[in-house]
Amino acid sequence: MKYPTLTIDTTKFKQNLNKVYIMAKENGVTISVVTKGFCALPELTKLCIEAGFCDLADSRLENLKKIDNHPGIRKWLLRLPMISEAKEVITVADISLNSEIDTIQALGTEAVKLGKCHGVVLMIELGDLREGILVQDAVAIAGEILKINGIKLLGIGVNFNCFGGIIPTNNNLKQLVCVAADIERTYGIKLDIISGGNSGSAYLLENNLPTGINHLRLGEVVLLGKETSFQHQLWDLHTDIFTLHTEIIELKEKPSMPYGESGLDAFGEKPIHVDKGPMKRAIIACGRQDVNTDKIIPHDEQIHIIGASSDHILLDVTHTDKDYRVGDIVTFKVNYASLLSLSTSVYIEKMLVY
Repeated sequence: MKYPTLTIDTTKFKQNLNKVYIMAKENGVTISVVTKGFCALPELTKLCIEAGFCDLADSRLENLKKIDNHPGIRKWLLRLPMISEAKEVITVADISLNSEIDTIQALGTEAVKLGKCHGVVLMIELGDLREGILVQDAVAIAGEILKINGIKLLGIGVNFNCFGGIIPTNNNLKQLVCVAADIERTYGIKLDIISGGNSGSAYLLENNLPTGINHLRLGEVVLLGKETSFQHQLWDLHTDIFTLHTEIIELKEKPSMPYGESGLDAFGEKPIHVDKGPMKRAIIACGRQDVNTDKIIPHDEQIHIIGASSDHILLDVTHTDKDYRVGDIVTFKVNYASLLSLSTSVYIEKMLVY
């Protein structure tokens, strides 16, 4: 194995997929599996399709391009499209989330040129204050979308948890259902999709998801077995599919307090250190260029992360029972934030474990 490496347990991944699929089907909800957490690795997107999921979603067109065009599979663009990429969006994605009428018009223009009909989910703002139109504007904007050639208004959606930390509840999701009903009644149409959010909404799936919500966009639940709102494990899903493996490149006893004239570190920050006396310090070949060190946890609970530079993570191994040596491997648990950066880093090997 080449280090650093992110290993992916495909058996556990398939088991998570199957459990989420069954739970969603039992509750009458369609799932778009969010693939950005693993940068749409073809081997994993194939497993998603084999598990029965027909909708795959990502925030990056580069990732969607990796997904083969299978019959019956729809590719969703999660991040609001840029007008400058309208043609590429129509070429690569079947559906996109939108909140700007000018962008939707640009998408429609390109769709007509390419002889396509592009699906749009209109995003509604319900408090998290990331993307979405205001509730009072929804009916009017839906009417404008219905007039645009090359565009089909598939439904409406909402986002929670991502910016403002606002969690989805039965009450605020009922607002989304009401907005959908207003649009349907005004224009005499039936919306196919009422998308009630991301993995933060998954905790409502068992018994408190409002009637009418028929779609969720799930990444963290599938990949890490946890919902986003409270970080609770759901449905006995696996939480350890992904593991970071790193190699020790230096191991020495040094002072715990840097010495000399103090200034800024490599990231323009003023570091704060605590004098803990002599310390057995290990350096591993992985750094802040690859991962946010606040978001990884050593499997060896006696190891503590001291800090990191671009290419190095410093560990306190003073009080560990294991006699670590240069060349030894240190492994870490990851959360969704660290998984995103590790998957994106070209310097981190990815290894599927069967």
